Amino acid sequence: MKNKKVIVCLLSSLMLISSCANDKKAENSSSNPSSMAVHDHLSAEVSKEDNSKDRVKTYSDKQEISPSYNVSYDLKKGSTYSIICDHTHEKFMLMGFKKTDDVKDIKDDGTKVLSNKTETEVESGESFEVDTDPLYYLKMAHFDTKIDFTVPDDGNYTIFTDIAPGDALNFKIVDGSDELTPTEKEVSDNSKNDIYHGYFEDDQVKDRNLDDWQGEWSSVYPLLKDGSLDEVMEHKAQNGDMSAEEYKNYYDTGYKTDVDKITIDGNNITFTKDGKETTAEYKYDGYEILEYEKGNRGVRFLFTQTKNVDGAPKNIQFSDHNIYPTKASHFHLFFGDQSQQELLKEMDNWPTYYPSNDSKEDIVKDMLAH
Repeated sequence: MKNKKVIVCLLSSLMLISSCANDKKAENSSSNPSSMAVHDHLSAEVSKEDNSKDRVKTYSDKQEISPSYNVSYDLKKGSTYSIICDHTHEKFMLMGFKKTDDVKDIKDDGTKVLSNKTETEVESGESFEVDTDPLYYLKMAHFDTKIDFTVPDDGNYTIFTDIAPGDALNFKIVDGSDELTPTEKEVSDNSKNDIYHGYFEDDQVKDRNLDDWQGEWSSVYPLLKDGSLDEVMEHKAQNGDMSAEEYKNYYDTGYKTDVDKITIDGNNITFTKDGKETTAEYKYDGYEILEYEKGNRGVRFLFTQTKNVDGAPKNIQFSDHNIYPTKASHFHLFFGDQSQQELLKEMDNWPTYYPSNDSKEDIVKDMLAH
């Protein structure tokens, strides 16, 4: 199936952004370029093995970052600084440090910082001392990321990142409880945050496969019915144009499903309905860019059953607020036995799934953050 735009209408309160991938279709369609191993605004050589797994793991001897954001701070040796992010669906961020006086020598075109070392991986809760050679591969937690760092010398440091602060990943640098005041800052690429709100170019959409949704997922519909999401509906009412009860009715239509759990293992998807499991194999069938009445856009990626197993939907479509390969933190699923084109017309019912090991509290916290 060739990728094409589908004109649809959607309530402005619902923004479903996603993408999907198939290398073969990418080769056959000029509007569907082949998958990249990293975000569009990064440039690096990555092994095929790493490309299929974590996207950015092992660089060649020469690596580079084309930063979306650079900011300078006066930092002191002996002080501990922290990178803080309350909530994000991004799984990682790349960050580089340079002494500001050195930036003039390496920033000839104003966009690239080069390094000759592999990146250093740091997880939330860990700390590091800044080295101005490597890129730091920061693994972000869904909630409450905190990564501490120190600097080897007093001075003014310029920090480069591949994602500018914003709704997608709203990070900040603090000294204790106080946010640092930059001496200089520049946003050169805000596309990630634009994508988050549904504004992107066709060539930014990349192919994806089922690796991004591996694991066990549970429907949030039971949480809506038992009142666990009432706080979310009340929050929406305070900031929206409907009452809490009207929002609950709206999401009752959206979330409604009798598929309580979905388990994805390789190319096999298991649907659990009333305690009965049905497993079928699926293959990628292209992505579709949707244009909404509001002016923003979304992407659905399509998968089709390979063996017509009874009890499992023939066609499914994922939407998860991403337009290129990345691990999903939740997703909306459109599924049924109708054709993919007919399924694309479904705008009212979008069963929503979160990881089965997420607590009710985590899900509510995530929804309140949107």
